[in-house]
Amino acid sequence: MTESKMQLEPEQEVYDLNRFFDIALDMLCIAGFDGYFKKMNPLWTRVLGYSNEELLARPFIDFVHPDDKAATQAAAARLTQGEKVVHFENRYRHKDGRYLCLRWQSVGDAANQLIYASAWDITEIKNAERRLKRNEELLRQAGEMAKVGGWEVDLEKNEVLWSSEVYRIHEVDEGDKPDLEEAINFYAPEARPVIQKSIEEAVTTGVPWDVELPFITAKDRHIWVRALGKVEYRDTKPVRLWGSFQDITQRKEAEQKLERRAREADLLYQAAEMASQVPTFEEALEQCLKLVCQATGWPVGHVYVTEINPLRAVTTKIWYLEDPEAFSTFREVTERTDFSFGSGLPGRILALGQPAWITNVMTDRNYLRNQLAGDLGVRSAFGFPIMLEGETLAILEFYAREELVRDEELMLLMRSLGEQVGRVFERRKAQEELRDYAAALEETNRSLKEATEAARAASLAKSQFLASMSHEIRTPMNGIIGMTGLLLDTDLGEEQAEFANTIRGCADTLLSIINDVLDFSKIEAGKLELESIDFDLRNLVEETADLLAFKAYEKNLNFVAYLHPEVDTYVKGDPGRIRQILLNLAGNAVKFTEEGEIVIRGDLVSGDEKEVRVRFSVRDTGIGIPPEAHAGLFQSFTQVDTSTTRKYGGTGLGLAICKKLVELMDGEIGVTSEVGVGSEFWFTARLGAADTNYDEPAFPGGKSILVLEETTSTRELFRVALTSWGYRYVGVEQPEELIRRIGEGGNEPKFDAVIIDPTMEGLNIEELIGSIRSLTGNQAPYIILAMHPSAKEKIESLSRLGMAAYLLKPVKQSQLYDCLADLFGGKLLHPERTAETRPNAFFESRVIRILLAEDNAVNQKVAGKMLQKMGLRVDCVGNGLEAIRALDTIPYDLILMDCQMPEMDGYEATVAIRAKAGECRRTPIVAMTANAMKGDRERCLAAGMDDYISKPVKAESLLKVIRHWVR
Repeated sequence: MTESKMQLEPEQEVYDLNRFFDIALDMLCIAGFDGYFKKMNPLWTRVLGYSNEELLARPFIDFVHPDDKAATQAAAARLTQGEKVVHFENRYRHKDGRYLCLRWQSVGDAANQLIYASAWDITEIKNAERRLKRNEELLRQAGEMAKVGGWEVDLEKNEVLWSSEVYRIHEVDEGDKPDLEEAINFYAPEARPVIQKSIEEAVTTGVPWDVELPFITAKDRHIWVRALGKVEYRDTKPVRLWGSFQDITQRKEAEQKLERRAREADLLYQAAEMASQVPTFEEALEQCLKLVCQATGWPVGHVYVTEINPLRAVTTKIWYLEDPEAFSTFREVTERTDFSFGSGLPGRILALGQPAWITNVMTDRNYLRNQLAGDLGVRSAFGFPIMLEGETLAILEFYAREELVRDEELMLLMRSLGEQVGRVFERRKAQEELRDYAAALEETNRSLKEATEAARAASLAKSQFLASMSHEIRTPMNGIIGMTGLLLDTDLGEEQAEFANTIRGCADTLLSIINDVLDFSKIEAGKLELESIDFDLRNLVEETADLLAFKAYEKNLNFVAYLHPEVDTYVKGDPGRIRQILLNLAGNAVKFTEEGEIVIRGDLVSGDEKEVRVRFSVRDTGIGIPPEAHAGLFQSFTQVDTSTTRKYGGTGLGLAICKKLVELMDGEIGVTSEVGVGSEFWFTARLGAADTNYDEPAFPGGKSILVLEETTSTRELFRVALTSWGYRYVGVEQPEELIRRIGEGGNEPKFDAVIIDPTMEGLNIEELIGSIRSLTGNQAPYIILAMHPSAKEKIESLSRLGMAAYLLKPVKQSQLYDCLADLFGGKLLHPERTAETRPNAFFESRVIRILLAEDNAVNQKVAGKMLQKMGLRVDCVGNGLEAIRALDTIPYDLILMDCQMPEMDGYEATVAIRAKAGECRRTPIVAMTANAMKGDRERCLAAGMDDYISKPVKAESLLKVIRHWVR
């Protein structure tokens, strides 16, 4: 028995070895020195797709990638030559043509002429390494493009590690290894304490830093950088600093340029304001001198006035001196010196009629005081004239101790300032002449009839002036706004798009100011009338909020707008003027609020079957208004104080116009405010009942809604809306409270829907929704997300969490209603809402031909491009006669007619076209004009035109009117 067992043990051993060979997780093989496989485990077949016979029938080198054959043969040669173990990698062809990467460990047996080897498929590992390298390269390239790099500091070893981009920003070789102190010394001297303090506070408190500081590179270039950093702890001990580093020089230079432009504009405004208020010309010159010196930093300023016969610049005793004692001799000599036409700096400015600059008075041959100026250390000088009606009234000269290169922007600004001050005095001169004329009228004791006729003439002149001003301003504004819109529709770079958007924003602001001035003039003249039409008040309030929400969210403000359910949704009144008031009040709220929230509300004051009185309010958490300023808020051209005016701008007409409009609606307007806390502007309006009976939808109601929202005002919106529709409302501020409320329901679902703001700080929405579902199982409530528009791109990623719907803030009551009605089964408020269609889809079914009668070439191009983008064919003519001739030859579908054109204006052309109505079909004619005063629309319709749009024309308005008239 024992002998038999001993005879079987070698067989068992062979079996065990073969079994191990077959089930091994590595690709095992035996190959001969002749280049053929001798034995392979089954894993080879599974990995490469060949049968065992196919692998054994061919030399193993046949399966190797052509580029790897030489290295493979070299490795095999080393084994045949006695090297015991060889490690290498190569690529083997799969039966489907792919190549897999294998890593080998081989052992040679020279006695038996065999190679024993194991291989591993590392294809995925290699692919992952390539992807990692590609990602690293992409990150590196992105860092170079954005000028952003990464860094870290090992606090224990005091070792600094920089990315390539950080080395590039520092302008040092990547081989350099600076320590923390050396890295800090790259900052400008004044910035070093700031970054040092930031690091120390971070290490002490754990609070990260984000600072923008001046910086000096290794090549002595002065730049600006943004440094962000965080601290890493190990067992409460700070061990590592890390963060990012960015070159922001271009942005800083742009910001500084904008700040300079703002200061320049402020200087012009102050100069004009000052000149209009001081009683004498000499005081105006003295104040202007002071303004320029303080704004530019030049220490010396002096004034000359002009005399005729002979024309010369005469010195005055008007000075601005930072150091009167140091320049006493220079002052004495200057006050004894006049300059003839073209002589010296004042005479040169008198001759040129424009600013002049001297970089170095010591080398300027025409500067007559160079020796005296040189003794005092004066080097540069410049001056500019004050002009009135083309004549030089005075010359202002300025001096600096440094040698300064000619500043073209400063020269241009000073030229504008001189003209601005001159225009102010020109107006004052005209006003004085007008006062003298009025006095003369009083002295001659004209009759009441003559005075009345004069007043009527003045009123007519004012109306004509306003009409002319409106037309002349709106015509170029149409070109600016239209061309900018067309430019933005083209492929622009990021910087060009930013510039174009800035132009459009400035143009819109200017147009708003123009409209304010014209509205105020209409109100003052008693020529502004209110519309009385049916409209949806809730939509108006919510759409007004939409117009301002983007600016509010840019400042990270909470923004809420709603109409209380007690107020009738459909009313009669002037929706445009109510929107205008709300936009003005809410726009101011956004402008003067830096943190917190803005809430727009509409509440019922009183009402019956015929009319309602509604109280609108706009509450903010802004800077507030001191009590002493409340009385003047609603007066014309009034702001709280000059510093606010300089910071925030404005015409000072907005609130005055609001007050007039509210009074026309038989209402009142007021404000309550506390400095540092915020303000609430409110107004009331009397609105009529709508003529049309609108069916109120049946509320789905009867459901329980749980709302997670951190702001009180937004929770109040949900509470008011939901309870008025018959829902049970519960509001909470914290996720923990939401989970507790849901858990109270036990096995029965307590809430039918949960509304959550997923952008709440510190909220993990995935974990929260997971907790809700674990508590409620298959009876989970609907999940509705109410998020800021900035988070809209997250909707797709959030949809996988199983949300039922989403709402964008500021939440509209109508959208909230439709959302719940859709979920719970109810009649929608707006079932007709569908996806937006392309603007020109309306016209694609046939060719539409438009005749554009417009004499301004720019406006022709703007309107023509707009129409072409809509898919329309456009022919342009320059006056009414050409329009009549064109209509005789081509049957146009619609005519866009400017009113003021040479040879024959739009009114005459329309009359002539309508006179031919018996000869041809009636072609719709739409006035497209810069005339926007009261009566202009009526005059167009009286001439036979069918409709009217005012310039500047927007593409949406143009599309709407064409769709209406082209059938």
